Amino acid sequence: MKTTHFLSLTICLILSTFIACKKEDYCKNVRHTIAPNSNNLVQDERFFTASTQKYILLHTANSGDNNLYYAAYEGESSEQYFEVIVNPDGSIYQPTTQPTANIKHTIGKTSTNGTLQWSKSLAFYPNPLTALTQASGQYKNSLAVCGSESNKGRVVLLNTTGTPQLDYKLTKIDTTVLIRKLAWIENTTNGFRAAAVGYVTPTGSNFSYGYAFICRIENNQLSIEKQYLSTDGYYSDVLLTNNRLYISGGNPVLAVFDLQLNKLTSMGETTDQYTRLATNGTSVFVAGTRPSDDGLRQEAQIRAYSIANNSKIWDRYLFDQNYWSYGLSVAAVGNKVFMVGGFAMAKLYDPTCTEEYAYPRGYACLSRVDATTGDLFSDNIYLFGDEANQSMFHNITAVGNTLYTGGYTNYTEEGQGSKGWLLNLNAADF
Repeated sequence: MKTTHFLSLTICLILSTFIACKKEDYCKNVRHTIAPNSNNLVQDERFFTASTQKYILLHTANSGDNNLYYAAYEGESSEQYFEVIVNPDGSIYQPTTQPTANIKHTIGKTSTNGTLQWSKSLAFYPNPLTALTQASGQYKNSLAVCGSESNKGRVVLLNTTGTPQLDYKLTKIDTTVLIRKLAWIENTTNGFRAAAVGYVTPTGSNFSYGYAFICRIENNQLSIEKQYLSTDGYYSDVLLTNNRLYISGGNPVLAVFDLQLNKLTSMGETTDQYTRLATNGTSVFVAGTRPSDDGLRQEAQIRAYSIANNSKIWDRYLFDQNYWSYGLSVAAVGNKVFMVGGFAMAKLYDPTCTEEYAYPRGYACLSRVDATTGDLFSDNIYLFGDEANQSMFHNITAVGNTLYTGGYTNYTEEGQGSKGWLLNLNAADF
């Protein structure tokens, strides 16, 4: 059994009083040869490597047959992969790097112990994955991956063996279309209905607009039934529960589309930015990252809404003001909510640094809160890796009581690059 070190927030706060953060520190690429430490929370861990300098396990999804779908990035790039975040200057950041000779995007399927079943190259940056576990017929357990290529929105479907089923391209005149996520709604005779969300950006504009559509996917063809455009912001994630589509993003935090009433309602403060969703059947949890009030850091936070009446139940800022934190993915298991991302000693955002070094490096992290109250459990922050290294969890997927967290860690010598990182954790141990 392999395991990974955790520190409580209390210990981290003590450490922060002795560590000074200077500009020259966060404009450097600091790497050490110290491997991540071990503890008894990790049942197994797998590393993925590439011939290029970076390998990042961007997304995972429960494939429905005791395996995992995944999306990965391999390449040499200064671009940071934090999902959609809002920089301290207010601009939206979404990685969209297209493949080149030195950059490769892949999707595939792996067993839960890390044994590769198949992989495919992808012509665009992959956004969060959807496993169509509720679909029927030829689409049962298929994989849906969305993105943008050459200003076109993309929706690609592959069956459980990796055979392509659909490759849809959405074009709008003088507009860049980015599709972030697809969600199953209901089965039809020849396929299923679905919702997709993302955003559009007019050519030459610095502003984006949340975009969503309802569609049918039948006989390997996609046809749009209805489209919706917000007045600002972006849509980032979507899930279906209680005959409603919950849509997260920025401005608003959350939108709820009632399929019976055919009505879209915005909820939450327009200044917050939330990107990922999860549900335990009674509540919807919205997690993400926002600029701190002083504009000097990023802060991870999570919010709960009641499915019964769509009211906000609680709000939780997970980390201390002395730290940078990123909330990149969320999962609900029973009465526990888990959020993963990154955690680093406070270092000021500096756009004069190159894009790779403008943000601090640090630990991959996992936090858990009580689903009913939002209270943090004891030992509420688990840190994986080392402060001097660059590690990050990009995703968390729950399969029963087992949590799979994926991302990357860099504990090799200078120039050797990061490894993709997949951890197998037992939710009952937290």
